[in-house]
Amino acid sequence: MTDPTTQELEDQALQEFSQTTDVLTESELENFSDDLPEYISPVILAIPDQDRPEPSPACETCPASLWFKTKPQLKCFCTRMHAVVWQTGMEEPPILLCDGREMALMAMREAQEG
Repeated sequence: MTDPTTQELEDQALQEFSQTTDVLTESELENFSDDLPEYISPVILAIPDQDRPEPSPACETCPASLWFKTKPQLKCFCTRMHAVVWQTGMEEPPILLCDGREMALMAMREAQEG
């Protein structure tokens, strides 16, 4: 008996996966994707949930934000306001709604559409 090829192994795994996983209907898939933000900072995605800002500032999902982590702190620089707008231990409340975010998302959509 010969060893299975990589393709045969992949096909078998895919078949097993499709048998054990519920498939979303088109309507469920649309609703699921509507719940996800268009953009999430790669730095925010890379850090553990317990290190993320709470409450979640608008900057987490803003393409104009520049997040960076140093050993003791997480900070966010806004390229629209030219200022650090969030950092670990900050006393003032985070920005929850921002026109700059909406403008950055519009620009991102336009760039993606070509």
